[in-house]
Amino acid sequence: MKTTRKSLTLVSLTVALMLLLASCNFNLFPAPTNGTTTANNPPADTPFDISKIPESQGLLYEAIDDTTCMVYGLDTCRDTVVRVPEVIDGYLVTEMGFAEPAFLGTSSVRPDVTTLIIPKTVTKFHADCFAYEGLTNIVVDPENPIYYSEGNCIIEKISKKLVAGCDGSVIPKDVTSIGDGAFFYCTNLKSFTIPAGVRSIGYGAFYGCTNLTSLTIPASVTSIGYGVFDGCDKLTNVTVDKNNSTYEITEDNCLVEKATGEVIAVLGACAEHSYTSDCDRICNRCGEHRTTNVEHEFDNIYDGECNLCGELVPVESVEQTGHTFSSACDMYCNRCGEQRATNVQHEQDNIYDPDCNLCGELIPVPVCEHSFSSDCDHLCNVCGRFYRETDVLHQQDDEYDSECNLCGEEVPYAKLPPDDEIIEPD
Repeated sequence: MKTTRKSLTLVSLTVALMLLLASCNFNLFPAPTNGTTTANNPPADTPFDISKIPESQGLLYEAIDDTTCMVYGLDTCRDTVVRVPEVIDGYLVTEMGFAEPAFLGTSSVRPDVTTLIIPKTVTKFHADCFAYEGLTNIVVDPENPIYYSEGNCIIEKISKKLVAGCDGSVIPKDVTSIGDGAFFYCTNLKSFTIPAGVRSIGYGAFYGCTNLTSLTIPASVTSIGYGVFDGCDKLTNVTVDKNNSTYEITEDNCLVEKATGEVIAVLGACAEHSYTSDCDRICNRCGEHRTTNVEHEFDNIYDGECNLCGELVPVESVEQTGHTFSSACDMYCNRCGEQRATNVQHEQDNIYDPDCNLCGELIPVPVCEHSFSSDCDHLCNVCGRFYRETDVLHQQDDEYDSECNLCGEEVPYAKLPPDDEIIEPD
């Protein structure tokens, strides 16, 4: 009887301890302690009731509209097992990203987050969304209609596209493609085998995997995005299946496209950097950033072609900000130099007039060869603007005489004639 009572007591304590652990936020899948990496020895997808894990509080989120939001970081959350709520502050969580504080430009204390639980409400994951060192387990709510988790990867149900992975990922055999930035900054990955059946690897899929040393690409892969191995400085051993008809590894350790010889990635350190121009800072072969004092030179902020190297670069659109002109007569935009169609021309008194009557703008004019009516005339008859200085003055019989005796020009009276001398017209 005493033995039975002790057994029951032990069972009760065990059950109580299990319930207590289930209600606490702890690492469901402890990392291996034998020194191997989680990539080489990943934990299995252990089924468990996620409803027993309390929702995490204090996560960073951004409102998308009046009803939905995106979660993208920890903020004040200090959980190691992060269960993202379905609703935060009244916003339905429909989009997801998850980055370390360092990637978000903050200095918050970084907890050792090992497990991330995605709610059923999430319908969109952003590229490069799980840049979190030490994250080894990803679990998607089984009721999510679009995504599921397997091998600690998030996979789109219909397309079988691997959207995001982590340091503990093993790619399932039925995956057909690896998305852009899927393993962005998974710094604990050391070796990786891409299963047969994967047809495409997205842009920057393994960007920043600084400890990745070896990777195998199967014959099925026919598309690899640029920057796929940028930042993988230790990656020197990439094997491409001999039956792959699209890609190969060259003698100088470059992953190239067979048909064109185009370099997709340089493995390890770049032996010889290549740049598009003197202004270009990014090596075309390995993507390394160089330091240079040469900047692109443009006519204005809307000019998309560098004067030094001729490279076309993205610029702010004039259509977004609008053309500006000096006046109603101005045909060239002050911002971009584009000529506009307008019927308005400068209006001048004559061809020698440099001052437009409409806008007041000073414009270039030919040099006037001045002409005067007489020796007494001070104002040019051609341009009407030049006033010359001369010692010759009009000569009148008296102050009432309105006609110059020298030039015959009508001039103003100095004084009006007496009333009896004013001749009234008939």
